[in-house]
Amino acid sequence: FWGLGELAPGDEIVVTEGSIERRFVVTRTFKVEPDDWTVTAPTDGPTLTLLTCTEWDTANGIFSQRMVVQAVPIASQG
Repeated sequence: FWGLGELAPGDEIVVTEGSIERRFVVTRTFKVEPDDWTVTAPTDGPTLTLLTCTEWDTANGIFSQRMVVQAVPIASQG
């Protein structure tokens, strides 16, 4: 997830599994505490939630925050 923190609302994410390609649009990005698992709770609709570590704390040798990117499926055209 290198560069995940560079995504912004409106950006597109493409998830590929074999020959299947799914497209999502980023709706929000935010940071949470490392022990905040509320972002993994069920959502009201289809949502892609990506998490990664961020904010390296050199003094303590840990990442002090988690970056969260949430996206929704892009409606298929045609």
